[in-house]
Amino acid sequence: MFYEVFKGLENVEFIYIDQNNNMYNLTTNKVEHVKSQLNTELVLKLNGTHIVSSTKFREYTPDDIRAIDVIKEMRNFDYGEFNELTIPNDRTKKDQFEATDIGMFETWNESSVRWDKTHHKVELVINDKHGKCKKKTISSPHALHITFFSGWFELYVANMLSSWKYAKEIIMNVKFPYKNNNPKNEIDIIVNTGNRLLFVECKTQIYDITDLDKFRTAVKNYGGMGCKSLFITEGSMKDTAAEKCEDSNILCFSVKDCGNLLSVQDALFIKLEQELFEINKK
Repeated sequence: MFYEVFKGLENVEFIYIDQNNNMYNLTTNKVEHVKSQLNTELVLKLNGTHIVSSTKFREYTPDDIRAIDVIKEMRNFDYGEFNELTIPNDRTKKDQFEATDIGMFETWNESSVRWDKTHHKVELVINDKHGKCKKKTISSPHALHITFFSGWFELYVANMLSSWKYAKEIIMNVKFPYKNNNPKNEIDIIVNTGNRLLFVECKTQIYDITDLDKFRTAVKNYGGMGCKSLFITEGSMKDTAAEKCEDSNILCFSVKDCGNLLSVQDALFIKLEQELFEINKK
């Protein structure tokens, strides 16, 4: 309608820029690629929202990255004991963890986790059901975030995405002001590809399918129509969850189910490149 109204005016040039940064000159019928890029916060402001807080991926150190393998080792040693220590579901324990700089949790099997927020250190002692014991100390700037509440998996995913040729900027734990009574106001990872944003939700496993609805609503509220969403799990994704993702226009990816022919990272990149750059193409 805009074009029809103004196309007859002299000295007017019409351009249209699609979400792949291709600029169409409707006056001259020429097409060129726009190379300019916007930082993530500016893109979000243009979408009508702003970030309350976030952490840039580049703030994580090599010690933080190395801690991922330590945590995976302890988790694989005894999955149940590790989760009971590092994902406290009890409200009292959560409050204790938030309120104390130095603290400790212990299981009935005498496995324990001790944390020291001042010195950024976590000590894990896990006793398995066979009577074996494994001890590890994690010391890095983000040791507590990586160890507790599956933060290691978010960093694992972000570290993979940092090697993607289209990832220009990565921010993590992105908190937004609550909007439209949205039940979720935090996005695990946002990847800026230079011309659009990729919102990423990381779960070791989907236990509640309503997590997909919350994520979809958050992406719509905070990212707008120009962004894409990815739900990535460590474990296998149930068919019902995969179907829910497809119905909600959410890309889904399982680390466990990506196959053996390619590395996890390569399989993820291929999936993203096949689907991400076809969104809303005009």
